[in-house]
Formats: sequence, structure tokens, C-alpha cells
Amino acid sequence: MDASPEPIVQPEIHLLARMDAPAEPALPWQTFPRDWHGTPLADSVGAGFRLATDGRWLRFEARCLLHPGPPLPGAAPGAFTPQLWTRDVAELFLGEAETSRYTEWNLSPQGAWWAQSFLARRSPEPGYTPPAPVRTWTTPHPSGSRGWQAGLMFPLPTGFPLSRLRLNVTMILGEAPRRHLATIALAGSPPDFHLVESFPAPVIKQAAPPG
Repeated sequence: MDASPEPIVQPEIHLLARMDAPAEPALPWQTFPRDWHGTPLADSVGAGFRLATDGRWLRFEARCLLHPGPPLPGAAPGAFTPQLWTRDVAELFLGEAETSRYTEWNLSPQGAWWAQSFLARRSPEPGYTPPAPVRTWTTPHPSGSRGWQAGLMFPLPTGFPLSRLRLNVTMILGEAPRRHLATIALAGSPPDFHLVESFPAPVIKQAAPPG
């Protein structure tokens, strides 16, 4: 029998009155206290993320206080770049309740991005085209560290009900060994971020309007 999903961090989505990138919204960073295998992460790793939406756009930011490894060739700000997962990367998985469909978004420390829709677990949708426009940005050396911070914004499907949104946030860091971090992990199993049946509903919080 498969192991039951073990929640590590419950992701949250904040509804904001404004979503202008790269303006800094008043959003708390959520951290990964341990890796996929349950090993606690030192505060010096500083791996974390934050999410926001106004119902039309979704904003995803990730950061790490460790110096990123060598970038993938072509991983420039705003560049659509496959195989970002082979280097340091933050990943956002978006699903919908009661379906097996989901979309994977990758974000590199350099602000490169990649996206793919799946009809079911690891079954890519043929001919998928990411929504446009996609915006990315970077903030070097967060908190005075040697690390990285990057952001990504993209439009949600028109009329998508947030009440049906399901998601997972993950990161892959380092080279030897590779650290696999996920908000939802299956205890005792090899790292696999495509567990669409385990994606939780986010906690939606209403942000105070500006001013």
C-alpha cells in the first residue's frame, strides 16, 4: 500500500489588491523546515517561497540563502528554458480539484522559466502553449547573503475558480548531494513532485488593501 502524504508546509495564497511586478507585496515567506526525506534544514539554507493572486494573475517567488550552482546554458531572465530542473530550481505545481490535470512551472535563480501542462501524472499535454504574457524578475543577494531570489507572474485561465485550486511548491538545490524540498511529500518514497492526487487546497487569505 502506498504511504499516505505527509504535509510538511501548508502553502497559502494571499489575495492582493495589486499585483504589479516587481513591486514588493506584504507577503510572508514560507520556508521548508526539512527536505523530502525528513532531514531538518539549517536556517542558513533559507529556502522559501511566497504566493499571491488577484484571481486573474498568479505571482510566485522563491529564494535561497545559498549561492546557486552553475546556471543552465540560456537560463537568462525571462527566457523560456527547458530542463531547468537539472540545476537549482523552484517549482510550482497547479492542479484542479477532482481532476488529474495539472501544470508545472519552473523558475531558475536567473529568472528563466519553463511550463508544461499534464493530462495526468507525468503525461504531458501535446501542443501545450503557456499563457502569455509571463513576467519574471530577480533580486540578488537576499538578506545580504550570497543567495538568490526570483519571481514569476502569469495569467490564470479566465474564470478559474480559486476554490478548486490545488498546488504543491518544491525546490531542488545543490549538486552533491541534491536537496529535494516539497510542501507535500510521501514519507519513505523517492522524490517525486508529480503527486497530483496529493496536492492540497491552499489557505486563501485576504490581504489588506493598499493605503
